[in-house]
Amino acid sequence: MLALALLIALAVQPVWSAQAAPLTATCSYTVRSGDTLGVIARRFNSSVAAIAEASGIDNPNVIRVGQALVIPNCDGAAAPPAPAAPAPSQAIPAIRAQSLDSAPLPPKDMDQALLDRAVGATINLQVETRLGFTAGGTGTVIGQDGRTFLTAFHVVGDTDTGRLYPTREIRVGPFMDWTLRAHVVAVDPEHDLAVLHVDDAADFGGFSFVPVGDSDSVRLGDTVYTLSYPGSAHGSLVTTRGTLLSMLSLTTDSATRYFLTDALASPGSSGGIAINERGEVIGIVSAVIFRRGTLDRLGLPQVGRVTVLVPINWSRPLLD
Repeated sequence: MLALALLIALAVQPVWSAQAAPLTATCSYTVRSGDTLGVIARRFNSSVAAIAEASGIDNPNVIRVGQALVIPNCDGAAAPPAPAAPAPSQAIPAIRAQSLDSAPLPPKDMDQALLDRAVGATINLQVETRLGFTAGGTGTVIGQDGRTFLTAFHVVGDTDTGRLYPTREIRVGPFMDWTLRAHVVAVDPEHDLAVLHVDDAADFGGFSFVPVGDSDSVRLGDTVYTLSYPGSAHGSLVTTRGTLLSMLSLTTDSATRYFLTDALASPGSSGGIAINERGEVIGIVSAVIFRRGTLDRLGLPQVGRVTVLVPINWSRPLLD
Protein backbone atom coordinates (compact mmCIF):
# COMPACT_ATOMS: atom_id res chain seq x y z
CA MET A 1 0.00 0.00 0.00
CA LEU A 2 3.06 2.27 0.10
CA ALA A 3 2.70 3.29 -3.52
CA LEU A 4 -0.95 4.21 -3.18
CA ALA A 5 -0.38 6.30 -0.09
CA LEU A 6 2.16 8.35 -2.02
CA LEU A 7 0.16 8.89 -5.21
CA ILE A 8 -2.64 11.38 -5.81
CA ALA A 9 -5.94 9.60 -6.48
CA LEU A 10 -8.19 10.78 -9.31
CA ALA A 11 -11.43 8.94 -8.68
CA VAL A 12 -13.99 10.64 -6.42
CA GLN A 13 -15.99 13.19 -8.36
CA PRO A 14 -19.16 14.84 -6.99
CA VAL A 15 -22.22 14.21 -9.15
CA TRP A 16 -24.05 17.41 -9.99
CA SER A 17 -25.95 18.92 -12.88
CA ALA A 18 -26.66 22.35 -14.25
CA GLN A 19 -29.41 23.64 -16.51
CA ALA A 20 -28.49 25.87 -19.42
CA ALA A 21 -30.19 29.26 -19.70
CA PRO A 22 -31.28 30.53 -23.13
CA LEU A 23 -28.61 32.81 -24.65
CA THR A 24 -28.14 34.28 -28.07
CA ALA A 25 -24.67 34.48 -29.63
CA THR A 26 -22.37 31.85 -31.14
CA CYS A 27 -18.76 31.41 -29.98
CA SER A 28 -15.81 29.27 -30.93
CA TYR A 29 -13.62 27.28 -28.56
CA THR A 30 -10.53 25.07 -28.89
CA VAL A 31 -10.49 21.91 -26.77
CA ARG A 32 -7.81 21.86 -24.07
CA SER A 33 -6.34 18.97 -22.08
CA GLY A 34 -8.83 17.77 -19.47
CA ASP A 35 -11.86 19.24 -21.25
CA THR A 36 -15.05 17.30 -21.84
CA LEU A 37 -18.17 18.42 -23.70
CA GLY A 38 -20.00 18.47 -20.38
CA VAL A 39 -17.42 20.76 -18.78
CA ILE A 40 -17.32 23.05 -21.83
CA ALA A 41 -21.12 23.23 -21.96
CA ARG A 42 -21.27 24.31 -18.32
CA ARG A 43 -18.62 26.99 -18.86
CA PHE A 44 -20.64 28.55 -21.66
CA ASN A 45 -24.03 27.80 -20.10
CA SER A 46 -24.86 25.69 -23.15
CA SER A 47 -25.55 21.95 -23.56
CA VAL A 48 -23.65 18.90 -24.81
CA ALA A 49 -26.28 18.19 -27.46
CA ALA A 50 -26.21 21.77 -28.79
CA ILE A 51 -22.41 21.88 -29.03
CA ALA A 52 -22.23 18.44 -30.66
CA GLU A 53 -24.82 19.40 -33.29
CA ALA A 54 -23.26 22.80 -34.04
CA SER A 55 -19.75 21.32 -34.26
CA GLY A 56 -20.72 18.33 -36.42
CA ILE A 57 -19.75 15.79 -33.72
CA ASP A 58 -21.36 12.43 -34.42
CA ASN A 59 -20.13 10.82 -31.20
CA PRO A 60 -20.23 13.18 -28.18
CA ASN A 61 -18.11 10.65 -26.28
CA VAL A 62 -15.03 11.58 -28.32
CA ILE A 63 -13.35 14.98 -28.47
CA ARG A 64 -9.67 15.71 -29.00
CA VAL A 65 -7.29 18.31 -27.66
CA GLY A 66 -6.92 21.07 -30.25
CA GLN A 67 -10.31 20.38 -31.82
CA ALA A 68 -12.28 23.54 -32.78
CA LEU A 69 -15.83 23.66 -31.43
CA VAL A 70 -18.77 25.89 -32.26
CA ILE A 71 -20.66 26.97 -29.11
CA PRO A 72 -24.24 28.08 -29.89
CA ASN A 73 -26.25 30.30 -27.56
CA CYS A 74 -23.23 31.44 -25.57
CA ASP A 75 -24.02 35.18 -25.56
CA GLY A 76 -20.48 35.91 -26.75
CA ALA A 77 -18.98 35.21 -23.34
CA ALA A 78 -15.45 33.94 -23.08
CA ALA A 79 -14.90 30.63 -21.35
CA PRO A 80 -13.56 30.89 -17.82
CA PRO A 81 -10.32 29.02 -17.14
CA ALA A 82 -10.52 25.32 -16.42
CA PRO A 83 -10.62 24.42 -12.71
CA ALA A 84 -7.22 23.93 -11.16
CA ALA A 85 -6.26 20.44 -10.05
CA PRO A 86 -6.50 19.87 -6.28
CA ALA A 87 -3.31 20.11 -4.29
CA PRO A 88 -1.75 16.78 -3.31
CA SER A 89 -1.95 15.76 0.31
CA GLN A 90 1.73 14.95 0.50
CA ALA A 91 4.83 14.91 -1.64
CA ILE A 92 6.54 11.77 -2.90
CA PRO A 93 9.79 11.20 -0.99
CA ALA A 94 12.87 9.25 -2.02
CA ILE A 95 11.85 8.83 -5.64
CA ARG A 96 14.23 7.05 -7.97
CA ALA A 97 13.36 7.58 -11.61
CA GLN A 98 14.77 7.05 -15.07
CA SER A 99 13.76 10.07 -17.16
CA LEU A 100 13.65 11.20 -20.77
CA ASP A 101 14.69 14.80 -21.41
CA SER A 102 12.13 15.88 -24.00
CA ALA A 103 9.20 18.28 -24.20
CA PRO A 104 5.59 17.04 -24.35
CA LEU A 105 4.37 16.19 -27.83
CA PRO A 106 1.22 17.70 -29.35
CA PRO A 107 -1.90 15.56 -29.84
CA LYS A 108 -2.03 13.47 -32.98
CA ASP A 109 -4.53 11.01 -34.40
CA MET A 110 -3.58 7.33 -34.49
CA ASP A 111 -4.91 4.74 -36.91
CA GLN A 112 -8.67 5.24 -36.86
CA ALA A 113 -9.54 1.54 -36.70
CA LEU A 114 -7.28 1.04 -33.68
CA LEU A 115 -8.65 4.16 -32.02
CA ASP A 116 -12.26 3.07 -32.62
CA ARG A 117 -11.56 -0.27 -30.99
CA ALA A 118 -10.00 1.44 -27.97
CA VAL A 119 -12.94 3.85 -27.71
CA GLY A 120 -15.37 0.93 -27.68
CA ALA A 121 -13.37 -0.73 -24.90
CA THR A 122 -13.36 2.35 -22.64
CA ILE A 123 -16.35 2.56 -20.32
CA ASN A 124 -17.60 4.96 -17.67
CA LEU A 125 -18.26 3.86 -14.08
CA GLN A 126 -20.39 5.24 -11.28
CA VAL A 127 -19.97 3.54 -7.91
CA GLU A 128 -22.83 4.43 -5.59
CA THR A 129 -21.64 3.72 -2.06
CA ARG A 130 -23.51 3.31 1.21
CA LEU A 131 -21.21 5.95 2.71
CA GLY A 132 -23.05 8.90 1.20
CA PHE A 133 -20.93 9.56 -1.88
CA THR A 134 -20.66 8.36 -5.47
CA ALA A 135 -17.23 7.55 -6.93
CA GLY A 136 -16.70 8.01 -10.64
CA GLY A 137 -14.05 6.51 -12.85
CA THR A 138 -13.20 4.74 -16.07
CA GLY A 139 -12.84 1.09 -17.01
CA THR A 140 -10.85 -0.73 -19.68
CA VAL A 141 -12.47 -3.82 -21.23
CA ILE A 142 -9.80 -6.48 -21.67
CA GLY A 143 -11.87 -9.67 -21.64
CA GLN A 144 -12.78 -11.24 -24.96
CA ASP A 145 -16.26 -11.80 -23.51
CA GLY A 146 -16.74 -8.02 -23.68
CA ARG A 147 -17.81 -8.00 -20.02
CA THR A 148 -14.57 -8.17 -18.03
CA PHE A 149 -12.74 -4.94 -17.39
CA LEU A 150 -9.95 -3.37 -15.34
CA THR A 151 -10.15 -0.18 -13.32
CA ALA A 152 -8.16 1.48 -10.55
CA PHE A 153 -8.81 0.00 -7.11
CA HIS A 154 -9.37 3.44 -5.59
CA VAL A 155 -12.49 3.80 -7.77
CA VAL A 156 -14.14 0.93 -5.89
CA GLY A 157 -12.24 0.81 -2.59
CA ASP A 158 -10.38 2.60 0.18
CA THR A 159 -6.64 2.56 -0.45
CA ASP A 160 -5.87 3.22 3.23
CA THR A 161 -7.56 0.01 4.38
CA GLY A 162 -7.43 -2.04 1.18
CA ARG A 163 -11.15 -2.75 1.55
CA LEU A 164 -13.90 -2.35 -1.00
CA TYR A 165 -16.48 0.36 -0.44
CA PRO A 166 -19.86 -0.91 0.73
CA THR A 167 -21.72 -0.30 -2.52
CA ARG A 168 -25.36 -0.06 -3.44
CA GLU A 169 -24.59 -0.64 -7.12
CA ILE A 170 -21.94 -0.13 -9.78
CA ARG A 171 -23.37 1.38 -12.94
CA VAL A 172 -21.54 0.92 -16.23
CA GLY A 173 -21.97 2.44 -19.66
CA PRO A 174 -20.65 4.90 -22.24
CA PHE A 175 -21.54 8.58 -21.75
CA MET A 176 -24.17 8.42 -19.01
CA ASP A 177 -25.90 5.33 -20.43
CA TRP A 178 -26.32 3.63 -17.06
CA THR A 179 -28.32 0.59 -18.20
CA LEU A 180 -25.75 -2.00 -17.10
CA ARG A 181 -24.54 -3.11 -13.67
CA ALA A 182 -21.24 -4.70 -12.65
CA HIS A 183 -19.61 -6.38 -9.66
CA VAL A 184 -16.02 -6.71 -8.43
CA VAL A 185 -14.39 -10.11 -8.96
CA ALA A 186 -10.73 -9.51 -7.98
CA VAL A 187 -8.62 -6.72 -6.45
CA ASP A 188 -4.98 -5.76 -5.95
CA PRO A 189 -5.02 -2.69 -3.66
CA GLU A 190 -1.22 -2.53 -3.47
CA HIS A 191 -0.94 -1.91 -7.21
CA ASP A 192 -4.25 0.02 -7.47
CA LEU A 193 -6.00 -2.52 -9.69
CA ALA A 194 -9.44 -4.12 -9.68
CA VAL A 195 -11.19 -6.49 -12.07
CA LEU A 196 -14.95 -6.10 -12.58
CA HIS A 197 -17.50 -8.05 -14.57
CA VAL A 198 -20.66 -6.75 -16.18
CA ASP A 199 -23.78 -8.49 -14.88
CA ASP A 200 -25.93 -10.50 -17.24
CA ALA A 201 -28.32 -8.28 -19.19
CA ALA A 202 -30.80 -9.14 -21.90
CA ASP A 203 -29.76 -8.22 -25.46
CA PHE A 204 -26.25 -7.14 -24.36
CA GLY A 205 -23.62 -8.77 -26.51
CA GLY A 206 -20.65 -7.23 -24.73
CA PHE A 207 -18.40 -4.21 -25.25
CA SER A 208 -15.46 -4.10 -27.59
CA PHE A 209 -12.25 -5.26 -25.98
CA VAL A 210 -8.69 -4.07 -26.40
CA PRO A 211 -5.77 -6.51 -26.73
CA VAL A 212 -3.35 -6.65 -23.82
CA GLY A 213 0.22 -5.70 -24.71
CA ASP A 214 3.53 -6.37 -22.96
CA SER A 215 4.43 -3.48 -20.68
CA ASP A 216 7.93 -4.92 -20.20
CA SER A 217 8.65 -4.04 -23.82
CA VAL A 218 7.77 -0.34 -23.34
CA ARG A 219 10.70 2.07 -23.71
CA LEU A 220 11.29 5.71 -22.86
CA GLY A 221 10.17 7.97 -25.67
CA ASP A 222 7.38 5.63 -26.80
CA THR A 223 4.13 7.31 -27.81
CA VAL A 224 1.27 6.73 -25.37
CA TYR A 225 -2.44 7.44 -25.83
CA THR A 226 -4.83 7.69 -22.89
CA LEU A 227 -8.61 7.34 -23.14
CA SER A 228 -10.84 8.11 -20.18
CA TYR A 229 -13.97 9.82 -18.90
CA PRO A 230 -12.76 12.84 -16.89
CA GLY A 231 -15.59 14.50 -15.04
CA SER A 232 -17.37 11.12 -14.81
CA ALA A 233 -21.07 11.93 -14.45
CA HIS A 234 -21.13 14.67 -17.09
CA GLY A 235 -18.03 13.81 -19.08
CA SER A 236 -17.35 12.67 -22.60
CA LEU A 237 -14.62 10.26 -23.55
CA VAL A 238 -11.35 12.17 -24.09
CA THR A 239 -8.22 10.99 -25.89
CA THR A 240 -4.79 12.55 -25.31
CA ARG A 241 -1.42 11.73 -26.79
CA GLY A 242 1.88 11.90 -24.96
CA THR A 243 5.29 10.39 -24.48
CA LEU A 244 6.58 7.92 -21.93
CA LEU A 245 8.82 10.31 -20.02
CA SER A 246 10.02 8.27 -17.06
CA MET A 247 9.85 5.02 -15.16
CA LEU A 248 9.36 5.65 -11.45
CA SER A 249 10.24 3.31 -8.61
CA LEU A 250 8.75 3.86 -5.15
CA THR A 251 10.65 0.96 -3.60
CA THR A 252 14.15 -0.49 -3.65
CA ASP A 253 12.96 -3.00 -6.24
CA SER A 254 13.97 -1.40 -9.53
CA ALA A 255 11.84 -3.91 -11.41
CA THR A 256 8.70 -2.41 -9.83
CA ARG A 257 8.37 0.78 -11.82
CA TYR A 258 5.37 2.88 -12.68
CA PHE A 259 5.20 4.71 -16.02
CA LEU A 260 5.05 8.50 -16.19
CA THR A 261 3.60 10.19 -19.26
CA ASP A 262 2.57 13.70 -20.28
CA ALA A 263 -0.64 12.28 -21.78
CA LEU A 264 -2.89 14.05 -19.31
CA ALA A 265 -5.53 12.74 -16.91
CA SER A 266 -8.07 14.42 -14.63
CA PRO A 267 -10.53 13.41 -11.90
CA GLY A 268 -12.63 10.60 -13.37
CA SER A 269 -9.76 9.30 -15.52
CA SER A 270 -8.75 6.66 -12.96
CA GLY A 271 -8.88 3.20 -14.48
CA GLY A 272 -8.66 4.60 -18.00
CA ILE A 273 -6.78 2.94 -20.80
CA ALA A 274 -3.21 3.68 -21.87
CA ILE A 275 -2.36 2.18 -25.26
CA ASN A 276 0.61 2.12 -27.60
CA GLU A 277 0.59 2.94 -31.30
CA ARG A 278 -0.47 -0.66 -32.07
CA GLY A 279 -3.63 -0.18 -30.03
CA GLU A 280 -2.51 -2.54 -27.25
CA VAL A 281 -3.15 -1.64 -23.62
CA ILE A 282 0.15 -1.13 -21.80
CA GLY A 283 -1.06 0.61 -18.65
CA ILE A 284 -3.96 1.75 -16.46
CA VAL A 285 -4.34 5.37 -15.33
CA SER A 286 -3.76 5.57 -11.56
CA ALA A 287 -2.75 9.06 -10.44
CA VAL A 288 -1.26 12.45 -11.31
CA ILE A 289 1.81 14.29 -10.04
CA PHE A 290 1.85 18.06 -10.41
CA ARG A 291 3.89 19.43 -7.51
CA ARG A 292 6.74 21.47 -8.96
CA GLY A 293 9.44 20.27 -6.57
CA THR A 294 8.58 16.63 -7.20
CA LEU A 295 8.67 17.08 -10.97
CA ASP A 296 12.05 18.80 -10.73
CA ARG A 297 13.43 15.91 -8.68
CA LEU A 298 12.14 13.50 -11.31
CA GLY A 299 14.14 15.39 -13.93
CA LEU A 300 10.96 16.68 -15.62
CA PRO A 301 11.14 20.48 -15.30
CA GLN A 302 9.63 20.95 -18.76
CA VAL A 303 6.17 19.56 -17.90
CA GLY A 304 3.42 20.95 -15.69
CA ARG A 305 2.19 17.57 -14.49
CA VAL A 306 2.49 13.90 -15.36
CA THR A 307 0.10 10.96 -15.33
CA VAL A 308 1.05 7.81 -13.42
CA LEU A 309 0.30 4.52 -15.18
CA VAL A 310 0.20 1.05 -13.64
CA PRO A 311 1.97 -1.29 -16.12
CA ILE A 312 -0.51 -3.76 -17.56
CA ASN A 313 1.70 -6.76 -16.77
CA TRP A 314 0.99 -6.17 -13.08
CA SER A 315 -2.62 -7.15 -13.76
CA ARG A 316 -1.84 -10.59 -15.13
CA PRO A 317 -2.04 -12.42 -11.74
CA LEU A 318 -5.53 -10.93 -11.27
CA LEU A 319 -6.63 -11.84 -14.77
CA ASP A 320 -5.23 -15.35 -14.46
